[in-house]
Amino acid sequence: MKNIYLSGYKTAGKQLMYKLGIIAVLFSVFISSFSCVPTSVLDHKNSIALMNVTRLDPDFEAPWLMLPPKQTAAFAFFLSDDTLLTTYKFLQNTRLVDAQLVGESEKREAEVSFFDPDVGYALLKLKEPIKDANPYSLLNEELSIGKKCTGIRVEKGDQIKEVELTLERVEMGEISTSLRRVPQYIFSGESDGFGLNQPLLCGSMLAGLIVAKGDDELTVTPSFLMKDFLSRSKKKEYIGYASLGVSTDAVLDKNRLEYMGIEKGQTGLVVRYILPDSPAAKHLKAGDFITDLDGHALDEYGYIEHKKWGKIKFHYVVSKKSPGESIKVTRYRDGKKESVSWELDRFDSNTGLLHVNSKNSLQLDHEIIGGMIFQELSLGYLKVWGKNWYKTAPLRLMQIFSQSNFEREKKGERVVVLNKVLADSVNEGYQDLQSLILDSVNGKKIQSLADLRKIIKDFPMLVDGKKFAKFEFRFLEGMAVLGYEAIAASEKRIAQKYL
Repeated sequence: MKNIYLSGYKTAGKQLMYKLGIIAVLFSVFISSFSCVPTSVLDHKNSIALMNVTRLDPDFEAPWLMLPPKQTAAFAFFLSDDTLLTTYKFLQNTRLVDAQLVGESEKREAEVSFFDPDVGYALLKLKEPIKDANPYSLLNEELSIGKKCTGIRVEKGDQIKEVELTLERVEMGEISTSLRRVPQYIFSGESDGFGLNQPLLCGSMLAGLIVAKGDDELTVTPSFLMKDFLSRSKKKEYIGYASLGVSTDAVLDKNRLEYMGIEKGQTGLVVRYILPDSPAAKHLKAGDFITDLDGHALDEYGYIEHKKWGKIKFHYVVSKKSPGESIKVTRYRDGKKESVSWELDRFDSNTGLLHVNSKNSLQLDHEIIGGMIFQELSLGYLKVWGKNWYKTAPLRLMQIFSQSNFEREKKGERVVVLNKVLADSVNEGYQDLQSLILDSVNGKKIQSLADLRKIIKDFPMLVDGKKFAKFEFRFLEGMAVLGYEAIAASEKRIAQKYL
């Protein structure tokens, strides 16, 4: 009997402990519902860093000067206790940067350890590790349309809120510091309050960083691109990303397709232009009709079919490639259909007609001749026209921007612009000239600042034994003629007044 009673007590004890356990769990949930900072929020605060960045940007209107230091703040996330990943946009022309955990006051000095403007990411190295850092794990897969994820919104007062978002579509968008096209997620949901570089999670894994926002939409750079960037950055030699080297147009005119000898119902794109130094130049030419890239059929607008996303621009195929990898293209030429392949070259935004990425230089390259300021066209120069520069910058310059890496005759070719004229007696009659494209000097074509310097030095125009410089501008926008003696005499005067 005694043993039976003992057994009964043990059973009753277990039941009591079980009930007490349930009560404890319910009590914990009850208490946490009143807590302002749940555990998950604390975890986020230890995963996200606030960067304080001091930038020193060049003055594109006065290229011999720098603009006053500019303070900006942006977010990054931890890869380890001393390494952060962020977007390069916020670190361009950086002179000083420090980082701190969200909600903490202690700042730690950091330095940019690696970056690539053509992929849009940068790595930061802390001089002292943060032991409490809780690194996110990167999701290395492409999300499906309709996938629900969580946006981590850091609000004023360092409060963190989780917002449910839904993947609506995927687009091939241009990176803000490059002309390269990469997949970008477009999520729908409450976009108000989100800042750039704030994280997007699927489950407990980082699925991307928010890089732009609109009305009830957020543009997110996917984590699988970050994962790929990190993998490439660890290799002994960083080779970057691939370029197709081809500019294309849609052909919707059925008569033109028939004239080109394209089979009825066949869709694709016509080759408009090929970079002269691209490997593609050996296999394609203007007027060829491309129907397929690596087994992906092109529709009439250049879209391919993606198993998760539906229609996506053909640039997706190229974005997955590395320089040196082959690509197979099906083309029509003179009515004949055939396949060609070649090894892809590296993509570099700065090999085109205008500078896209600054070199973190303390001074812009420029040349002042008789008070006329010449410099090579750049994206930074276009942005002088303000937030809506793509609408307000001169059309002649925006036409060059739209051509981007194409329409150039040789490698290293640039567009040289007359920024403005520093008023002086040497340039009377020309002082209102500004933002003009320099076409030639002394009858010789200008394709870089180096060309300008060489022609001015070695090829003056002689009239009755006197040396002159004749500047002609594109689009029939006039010319300017200055004497060499007057130019030389004005240098000290202009320097004292303006420089």
